[in-house]
Amino acid sequence: MRKLFDELREQIEDLLEQREHLALVVPVATREYVALCATLNALDEGGSQHVFLVFGEAFETPSQYATSLLTAFQPRHRELVQASPVPPPELPPLLFDDRQPALLRLQTLLGYARELCFERPDLLLVVGLVPQSIADGAAYARFVDELLQHDVSSPWCRGMRFVVREDAANPALSRDRSVRTRTRYYAPDLSDDALVRALEAEADDASLPVALRMQSLMILAGMDSSFRRTGQALEKYELLAQYYLGMGELPRLALALNGMGEAHALAGQLEAARSHFERALTPAVASKDLPSLISITFNLARLHQARSEWRLAAEYYTALSTLARASLNPALLVLCHEQHGAVLQGQGAHEEALEQWRAGVTLCAGLGMQDQQLGLLSRIRELRAPRAPASELRALDNEMAELRAAGAQELRT
Repeated sequence: MRKLFDELREQIEDLLEQREHLALVVPVATREYVALCATLNALDEGGSQHVFLVFGEAFETPSQYATSLLTAFQPRHRELVQASPVPPPELPPLLFDDRQPALLRLQTLLGYARELCFERPDLLLVVGLVPQSIADGAAYARFVDELLQHDVSSPWCRGMRFVVREDAANPALSRDRSVRTRTRYYAPDLSDDALVRALEAEADDASLPVALRMQSLMILAGMDSSFRRTGQALEKYELLAQYYLGMGELPRLALALNGMGEAHALAGQLEAARSHFERALTPAVASKDLPSLISITFNLARLHQARSEWRLAAEYYTALSTLARASLNPALLVLCHEQHGAVLQGQGAHEEALEQWRAGVTLCAGLGMQDQQLGLLSRIRELRAPRAPASELRALDNEMAELRAAGAQELRT
């Protein structure tokens, strides 16, 4: 699998080493999107001399997109301001005026970022336009086309390179290449078949370190499990468990046993799943490994919840809440409030369920998680509807209406 990602990385690195092309267009499907972002982030964090701005914000309209990228840039701007010995210039007021053309706003933002980030002319500002979703492929293609246009003798984008994601299902940029003279294209093959072939080659390559081969085997086991190839998944996880037990690598042993539990759970073998999840807890607790503890505890909470074993499910959600706080993971804590409340509702402990959901609403409001906040308010209203006074229900309805007006869509986990 490294070879597939190495090829993508090499394409981006080659873009940065040459002067002929301004942009690299990469058509990827939604499920392959993570690989592109991970490669850009790895280059950014891996000691590259260049400065990276990677924008994963969704594209809906040009105006919305320019505003989203400005919002995403502001935390980075604050970091640069704090680190600079000389106070840098303020963000241009034009950026905040949504009456201005979206193209002008984005060009101004990127030009400002280029000047702010460094003074050395040999360094590049690498802009990753990698929207997680693209609502209108044709509008996105037009906007990117306009953005990349420039006067070669005096380009607005001097000292920049662009890595542009487009949706492989609607590759409008790649279809009409004639209008772009300084753009190159690369379509990586990150399909399931290609990933499996690469992983199998790595797992079977005796010239590679055993630890790397085991990592490939772990991914293959997970893929087998997700496609309900239970027997094949269990064989691989068993081999992994034996290897990590022998090496004394307790966190990875915990993940291998947890993977066996997940394979059984997907196959509907819930008692076997419970047994393996509980076995996985022992090395996870012994190593105090938060990631494996979180995964295993969550699996046990969900399993007992699915079996209507409310008391055990509630205990595991309580433990998961503690882990969420220890790992500074507010999104996980919101999920715990929601599902712990659902478990308490299943027990008939309605007031305790409401306490969990109200705590979740407060947390969501502080974090700006409006979709989850709306889902929790909906749960509260449903539970209170039979016996709440009309004034309370009106207040809930008004609060939910305000969230919907702000663009929230109800989300329940």
